[in-house]
Amino acid sequence: MADLNNVNGINDLTPNSLMPECIRVMKVYDWITDINSYENKTSIPAASFCNEPCASRVRAALEKHHDLKVECNTPEVPPPFPLKEIKNFSNKCPKKCEDKFDRFSCEILEIENGTPGVVRILWTVFVELKIIDATEDKLLCKFDVPVQFDEEYMICIPAPLDEDNISCRITKIFCKPTNRVLLGDLVQLRVTICKEIQVEAEVKLEVLGKFCQPRPNDIPLPPPITEVCPDFEFPPQCPDIFPRTNCDCQAEADIDVTDSGTRHQLEALICDNCTLSQSTWVYNYTSATGNTTVIPRTIASVECTGDLIMTVKGRADVIGGTGDQLNVPYTLTLTEAAQDTFALTAGTFTVVPVDVPNNQLLVKDCLTFNDIPYTTP
Repeated sequence: MADLNNVNGINDLTPNSLMPECIRVMKVYDWITDINSYENKTSIPAASFCNEPCASRVRAALEKHHDLKVECNTPEVPPPFPLKEIKNFSNKCPKKCEDKFDRFSCEILEIENGTPGVVRILWTVFVELKIIDATEDKLLCKFDVPVQFDEEYMICIPAPLDEDNISCRITKIFCKPTNRVLLGDLVQLRVTICKEIQVEAEVKLEVLGKFCQPRPNDIPLPPPITEVCPDFEFPPQCPDIFPRTNCDCQAEADIDVTDSGTRHQLEALICDNCTLSQSTWVYNYTSATGNTTVIPRTIASVECTGDLIMTVKGRADVIGGTGDQLNVPYTLTLTEAAQDTFALTAGTFTVVPVDVPNNQLLVKDCLTFNDIPYTTP
């Protein structure tokens, strides 16, 4: 293994540290993040806030052949951190004239207990549209557009947990209108929201602890079940779903080397914080015959063997070179040794082991639960 004190340029991997703790906490049974987008045409109302005319002002400006500009304002939402128990969090509309709705909210509609079970949530967002006469640089009108997402999620919520154990919140709202008013007094609008859902219950634990990361929303919904007869017992755990198993090692690469006239560029951050979630890499190959780029679609597995050899597998797209290859299996190998190397196979595209300077590649051991000696009473 390389001397980490002598590695220059890259040393940003976050190690994980485990220690015994006795705690009374809210256990996180499951934790997911998700994103939804809405795109549609919305009508310009006859009257806007405080009963001021809207559609008539817009038509009058169009008849004068004025240039119009459309702006969209989104409500401010709580940041993803610090972590809080936020249920149906909303931000009241700070208007001088009365508003009778919240700016955004989440409402739990239905729950089907299980490991995993099903939770149905209604997400509501109000965004503010402004139509501006750009020729005269004045505001014509502004009005709110409601957007709702009715979504179902596969999530770990064993009986007897219920809606009081579910926390949901919106962590970011994006809004993008077109700068044109369409026929029929319509405006094209795209709204995207980022969401977070947690299932929690209070427990007392003696643990070996580390920070964990959310898992992707990657469990497909099953067909509807008409009858469910759960056993009355202490809620089972979900170790196969959450939390996910730590990686055995972690790696960071910022490689840019030329070998026999061929340029190899690899950027990778695999198992940061010893967690596979949010791992990423991309490879570029440049030669006299052309360029090839390999972009992973998935990172299915990470295996660590020998003297810090990381093998990453999944499926990727190979673009350029002799022809595109889409969704092919790949194997990326990163080796930390006296001479660092990397190698890549993606479909029929192959990169034999390439020597890498020590300061451009780092592979480190991860401290896992199995590395900690302990006995049970």
